[in-house]
Amino acid sequence: SVMYYKDHTKPYTTLQDANIEIELMDMESNEIEGKIIIWEGDFDYILSQIPLNNKGEYSALAYHHNIDFPWYCVEPEYWSMDCLEESLEQIRYVKDRIEDGFRKEICEDILKIIYQAIDRGNAVLIRRY
Repeated sequence: SVMYYKDHTKPYTTLQDANIEIELMDMESNEIEGKIIIWEGDFDYILSQIPLNNKGEYSALAYHHNIDFPWYCVEPEYWSMDCLEESLEQIRYVKDRIEDGFRKEICEDILKIIYQAIDRGNAVLIRRY
């Protein structure tokens, strides 16, 4: 199968900022089945738009963005996304509310990877580099 690959960092190549890599990994074969690369600024913006849950708490992706921060110091290799169903809902929420077409497209790609992970029982790995 052809690996799904999308690089969303092209507008920012002159910046020396970090990027975020999100991978769909088959845990049995350890093969990467999909990968998207996002400028850290876009990733941060998208995660910053996730609201508190109905208990008034940060959960799933919002937890890692606001509480467990900086998560990449705790998990220098990569961080395996937990709460996939809830993370999917969070990104969908943001996608439906942001005006920026470019960031909407990034949300769609993140959704695609999380959805496939849920569907296939794969892992979503995130790393900053």
